[in-house]
Amino acid sequence: NADLVVTSVTPPAAALSGQTIEVSWVVTNNGIGQTSAGNWTDRVYLSTDSAGANRIQNPDGTDLFFAFSHFGPLAPGGSYMRTGEVTVPDGFTGDLFAIVHTAATGGPFEFTFDDNNVTVASTPIDVTLAPSPDLTVTDIIAPTAAEDGQTIDITWTVTNQGAATASGPWQDLLYLEKTVDPDEPKLLGTFTRVHDLAPGATYTRTERITLPTQFSSTHQLFVVTDHADAVYEDDNDNNRVPDDVTMTVSLAPRADLEVT
Repeated sequence: NADLVVTSVTPPAAALSGQTIEVSWVVTNNGIGQTSAGNWTDRVYLSTDSAGANRIQNPDGTDLFFAFSHFGPLAPGGSYMRTGEVTVPDGFTGDLFAIVHTAATGGPFEFTFDDNNVTVASTPIDVTLAPSPDLTVTDIIAPTAAEDGQTIDITWTVTNQGAATASGPWQDLLYLEKTVDPDEPKLLGTFTRVHDLAPGATYTRTERITLPTQFSSTHQLFVVTDHADAVYEDDNDNNRVPDDVTMTVSLAPRADLEVT
């Protein structure tokens, strides 16, 4: 039977958060037979501890991994070296350990020797926090009074206060919220920004928006830049900004039909 073993894992010594790095590994067939399968998948994981127990996870709670296909059988004593690109998580700082699991899926039959297919790198990757964008809304211009169903112009300015370029696209969201009942916001629309925004740069956008009908009250206008978090920011608590003045929406005059 074959016995696949990851005999070495070589990561870089240092990296920036969010950076793509190269991890190299060597897989050797320590068994007495050729692999029964010619194709299988190696996986690379990242862990915060040297034992490989605390693996970096996806937002849904599953382990984050990077898959690399191997093609061709491996004879006894044979080996191959592979280098794969792995992305360090955004916002992470500290030590990370690379883990390689050979034949993670679709591997050859190894009898009782399939418990040694995982190896953790002996040296950590020293991850430093990379500069990030910081998008915020720095100006909003809108009418202070309007009627329901009326078309109005709203202008807003977004500034990148961070130290890195914000890469598009992302969406800005506009909504109205009652000052006395904020639980029922009125969505005004979402608007896509396609181009990048360099550190310290701004963009100003004006949209003609038709207000919803059959509602009235005093409202606060909110602009949320990058509302779906398409751009990674170390601090996105300032993406949602209210207008500094309120908008009073009144009912437009209606017809009054009467049977005479």
